[in-house]
Amino acid sequence: MNVKKKGLLAGVLCFMFLFAFPLYAETEDESGVWEDADYSSMPEEDSESAAETPAAPARKEVKTESATTVGFAFTTLPEFKLVFSQSFKVPVLRFNDGFFGGNNIKFGMKAEVAPVFMTFYTDTVFTPLPLIELDTGAMVGTGWNIGEGPSITGIGINERDAEGKTSIKDQGNANFSGTFLAAHFGAAFQFNLAAVVRGSDWNHILFRTYHKMTANAFTGADKNDTWFIFNDYGENRNGWKYNANYLLGYQMPAMPVLNMLAFLFEMEKYLTPIESDKDWGDTLARWDFGFLINLKFNENITLGILPQFRLFRNYANFEYPVRIFKDFNGVNDDRYFQDRGKPEGWSFQFYRVAFAFNWRVK
Repeated sequence: MNVKKKGLLAGVLCFMFLFAFPLYAETEDESGVWEDADYSSMPEEDSESAAETPAAPARKEVKTESATTVGFAFTTLPEFKLVFSQSFKVPVLRFNDGFFGGNNIKFGMKAEVAPVFMTFYTDTVFTPLPLIELDTGAMVGTGWNIGEGPSITGIGINERDAEGKTSIKDQGNANFSGTFLAAHFGAAFQFNLAAVVRGSDWNHILFRTYHKMTANAFTGADKNDTWFIFNDYGENRNGWKYNANYLLGYQMPAMPVLNMLAFLFEMEKYLTPIESDKDWGDTLARWDFGFLINLKFNENITLGILPQFRLFRNYANFEYPVRIFKDFNGVNDDRYFQDRGKPEGWSFQFYRVAFAFNWRVK
């Protein structure tokens, strides 16, 4: 059985497994816009303490909540995708007080379709306290390529051609040449000043930090191969990756549309380097910085806007190529990335603006 057939078979089996055990919830990934993170579950304010309340409050009705959402996300690179999700929030371990009254587990699933890839996610998020979220989940996806060369790359092995340039291995047969698999576990700490200082609509200062460990695998790649997925830079490798993000924001419930403003800092670091990585900087963390604007038109329709900047590594004679249009902004560097030499510092540059429109159907 060739690699292509093995990859498709693995994808079908994984999709069937994930569909049978849906474990996805809306708080899914890092960026808050492109990854559709949901900050609506952050704590707001505590109920009165037992000392202030002589009689125990009546227990609220406990029921499972569900949400069906359709979304459209795009960036200025350009990138774009359609997102379909279904989630369920199940109350668990709830007590008659404000601190434990919102405990729940979210289950669900999400599918994404883009011009060069399609994915299916599952995840489960457990909220044992208003300040903490614990989650675990998995993803399966595959892709294809558009055009000659690595111009729009949904999937494939990144290799050096005879001229020292980046190329897709066996490009004629690279479409659907494997399946991308990922499994993660993570934890978030979140805080809203309004939970401590009550009595005003203008004291919703938010802080949230999320940390995640992810095991990535591309079935068409060997141990030391690097590969493209979802039209990225082609620097991925099978193994573990660590992600972290930090959000500091201000929520304005009295504003008619502008719901939240926030600063967002994101970090990514590969944890399974090979010996040659030190020669081209893959052991270094990657940092993005953004300013998140969340617009809420009503209870069901939101729009997130995220201008982002990135700390790009400086190399003597190399610039990161733009992932779709090589001549965009004058960048036209298609040399193989492991030949660029050691990094010589950093440069803070504009990266992209990401937009995410979400409509909660029911």
